[in-house]
This record gives sequence, structure tokens and C-alpha cells, in this order.
Amino acid sequence: SRISELELELVQAKAELVKQTQILQASLKVAEKSAGEFKEKLGKAVKKGKGIEAERARLQEALRAAQEQTGVLESELATARDEQEATSVQLDDVEDASLAEAL
Repeated sequence: SRISELELELVQAKAELVKQTQILQASLKVAEKSAGEFKEKLGKAVKKGKGIEAERARLQEALRAAQEQTGVLESELATARDEQEATSVQLDDVEDASLAEAL
């Protein structure tokens, strides 16, 4: 009868709906797992990026300090050269005076 046919179609439609729901649930679980793995990787990348940024800042500070120290050393070297030149001039004056006295 027509009612039996409709009941059969309804049972088949319900079975298909259950099957499709199970497929969608399985797909959702896979997608959630992939999203979780991606989130974890992203979190690690962000953490690594922050570490790299901190290291870059540390290296920039070390470079600034090294440049400052280089400036100090260059200044000290210039002062030492000036003192050496002054001492050399004094030695030349002493030698000249000694030669003048010897004559």
C-alpha cells in the first residue's frame, strides 16, 4: 500500500540522515583535531617569535654597548697618542738641550 511505501521511504530517509550525520560528525572531529594541532603549532611559533625578538633586542643592546666601548677606547687611544707625541717633543727638547750643552 501507499502508506507502507511512504513508511519505508521515511525509514530509508532516516537511515540516510543518520549515516550523513555520522559522516559529518567524523569530519568535524578530524577538523577539530587539525585545528587543535594548528593552534598548538601557531602557539609554539608565536613563543619562538617572542624569543627571537627578545634575542634581537639583547643583541642590539650588546651592539650599542660595544659601539659605546669602542668610542671610549678610540678616545683613550687618541689621548695616549697625544701624550706620546708630547713626550716625544719633550725628549727632542731634552736631546737638543743636551747637544747644546755639549757644544
